[in-house]
Amino acid sequence: MARTFFLMTLIITGLFAYPKWQEAQAQEQILEATVQITMTVPQWTQGEQLDNEPLPIPPEEYRSMTRVKEYVVAEGLGTVVQDNGRSYLVTHDHWSQLAANTGSVQFRDAAGALLAEMDLYHFKRLILARDGGTMLLSAPDALQKPAKTEMNKRDTARDDLWLVHRQEGRLTASRVQKVAAKLKDGVAVWRLQGQVVESGDSGGGVWANGRLEAVTWTAVMLESPSNTERQATDMSIAAVYMPIPSAQP
Repeated sequence: MARTFFLMTLIITGLFAYPKWQEAQAQEQILEATVQITMTVPQWTQGEQLDNEPLPIPPEEYRSMTRVKEYVVAEGLGTVVQDNGRSYLVTHDHWSQLAANTGSVQFRDAAGALLAEMDLYHFKRLILARDGGTMLLSAPDALQKPAKTEMNKRDTARDDLWLVHRQEGRLTASRVQKVAAKLKDGVAVWRLQGQVVESGDSGGGVWANGRLEAVTWTAVMLESPSNTERQATDMSIAAVYMPIPSAQP
C-alpha cells in the first residue's frame, strides 16, 4: 500500500511539474529570438573630422565635424524570425519617426551581450516594409544565430499568450491576456492585460502558441483627473504582426 501511495505521489507531482517545465521552455525559445535595440545620436561641434572616425553617413555627405558625445535617443526590442530560410527582424514602426540622419544602432541579445553595431544610415537600408504598426527589416548577419527556429510554425500543444518586457534590468517573458482586438490609426491592434510595460519595451514580441503574433506598441496610462500625473497600468496595446508579402523570396 505504501509503495502504491509513493507511486501515485510521483505521478501527481509529475503532472503539476510538467507545465512549469513547459513554461521554462517557452520562455527560453522566446528570449533566444529577442534582441535589444539601442539607437544613439551624436552631438557634433565644428572642427576637423577625425580620419579614423568618419561620420556614419555616405561619403558624399561628409562634413568637417568632430563628435563630442553620443545620446541614447531610443530603446526598444525586436524579434529575429526565419521564413523560407531567410532571417528577418520584426519590431515596431516607431523607428521611422526619428528624423536624425546620423547616429548608430546597437543590437544585443536578451542577456545584454553585444551582437552587432552599425550606423543609422545602414540601419535604414535594412528596412524592407512597414505598415504603421510593425517594421520588417533584413536581419544583419550577426543576428542570424537567434533565428535558428522557424517561428512561423504554430505549436498547437500550447495555448497561451506571452509578452516580452524588461524586469529589474533584464528581459523576461510573462503571460498576458488579450481582452480586445480593434483598429487604431488604421492598424490592427490587441489590448492586453497582465503585465506593466515601460519605456524600452516597445517592439517586444507578443507570442501565441509558440508563434510571433504581435509587437508591443504602447502602454496604457491612467491619468489622474486631479493633476497631470500619469500612472502605469497592467494594460498595453500591441500591433498585430501580419507577414508582409514583400518579405518572401
